[in-house]
Amino acid sequence: MHRSGAKKIILKTLRSTIEQPKNSLKSVAEIFDIVNRSYVEAIKSRSEAERSQVSSSTSVSTLNPTIPNSPYLVPGTPPSPLNIPRDFKFHPPTRTSSTSVSKLPFVKSVIDQEDIFYYVFLPSYSDEFSLRSQRLMQCLRLYIVSLHIHFIQVSSSLFELLIRLFSQCNCLDQLDMCIRYNVIDDR
Repeated sequence: MHRSGAKKIILKTLRSTIEQPKNSLKSVAEIFDIVNRSYVEAIKSRSEAERSQVSSSTSVSTLNPTIPNSPYLVPGTPPSPLNIPRDFKFHPPTRTSSTSVSKLPFVKSVIDQEDIFYYVFLPSYSDEFSLRSQRLMQCLRLYIVSLHIHFIQVSSSLFELLIRLFSQCNCLDQLDMCIRYNVIDDR
């Protein structure tokens, strides 16, 4: 994660890991935990760096104790892209300097939900039912559970994709269970 260009390689490897059924779901869950743990650490490091910069110029009493500039650790989620036609070539949104974590000298690559959604799950998604859809549904569910474990607010686009996969695989009882146990927010 600290090498330049590692983000692209990690996302490509993660996508191939999810698409290959020979890889166990346990190893996929461990990978998601590592990615989310490094994301939370990067956000906390950035927060500490910003606090130290602010404390050197202002008093400590004016600091906000919340973690700044994280679209998923605070309320608010990106719009859902699942209404995009299949022939549309999507280019993920560019980030402004206020949401980029790459300013930190010790963190070069940070993988967040947006990256995982656009580069791992969305390219693997198909409108037709297949065993690949079931695998994708299981992996997406593991990713959402990992986000919950690390106290990261889950993007509504991930929930929307998971609901589509549940209905596509005709797993409405599992969908009901996920809603009942608050894996899926019913917002």
